[in-house]
Amino acid sequence: MAKTTDLQTWLDYFGMLRTYEQKGFLEVMPNKHEAYITQPALYALSEGDDPQEQVAKAIPETVLRIRAYAGWKSQEGEPYLKQNFALHVVEPEHPHDLLYTLLLTKTRRWIRLWRKTDSIEVISYQMKKKQV
Repeated sequence: MAKTTDLQTWLDYFGMLRTYEQKGFLEVMPNKHEAYITQPALYALSEGDDPQEQVAKAIPETVLRIRAYAGWKSQEGEPYLKQNFALHVVEPEHPHDLLYTLLLTKTRRWIRLWRKTDSIEVISYQMKKKQV
């Protein structure tokens, strides 16, 4: 996320995420550094028509933006963005069963050891069904 002087686009995006929260598609818990989002809402927030493109680029961008929204809600600012963040993706119907978690962590790249970058790990919760 680049530094910019015009914050209106971020405020508009945060307003949209607030609407998602009010409708029950997103639940952000800034103090726990985690959020829950329904799978259709995640795909709706992520740009692109091609599913492979969404997984490769758009969904990671959406996770970063939701973390920024959680940081904005926490009122901590930049220190919040340096901590780990978990986005739990759930089914849209009640009960909201966990599908997978996107864990956002700061890691050091071996080329640039002095600089930390964001890394996303996917933790899947889908169990294989037993055949009887």
